Amino acid sequence: APPEFREQRHRLNDRLLQRFIHQPERRSRLILDLDSPGVTVFGRQEGAAVGYNPRYRGKRSYDPLLCLEANSAFLGDTELRPGTAGTWAGSVELLASCFLSVPSDMRELRVRADAGFGFDPGLTVLEERAAGYAVVARMTASLKRILGPLRYQRLHARWEVAEDAPHPSDWKQARRCIVAR
Repeated sequence: APPEFREQRHRLNDRLLQRFIHQPERRSRLILDLDSPGVTVFGRQEGAAVGYNPRYRGKRSYDPLLCLEANSAFLGDTELRPGTAGTWAGSVELLASCFLSVPSDMRELRVRADAGFGFDPGLTVLEERAAGYAVVARMTASLKRILGPLRYQRLHARWEVAEDAPHPSDWKQARRCIVAR
């Protein structure tokens, strides 16, 4: 479809969100779920490429970015990317687009995201918007070194947790991290 169609669809989607987000009752908080699931394709679909695909190694796939409102499953925005797309490629732009769709009368915004959004420019966008967030961190070498000596507390028979506020070299500032193993 031509780019104009995408813009028209996006404007319609935003109007629908503004109108129906408060149904059946008024809401003051939105929870956005951000995901980058790999989608394997069979055949030669346009734009699909061989990339990271742990389930079907060597198969062509897409690596879309999705933004959904958790309670209503309202689709905020999407970006269809080839399977070779970098984990975080396009995630800052998707965040910006999702935030534009959020009604101005929302008092609280929370975001849950996978590792495709767990890098400094993406985290900075969330902090600038004053959104509460839980994001799977990319386990870079510098973050692993910092989190290595943590003291863990047993949560139950299978899980231990620890908390710290590390400041790896690839982050602009320290951030609270909760580590589970």
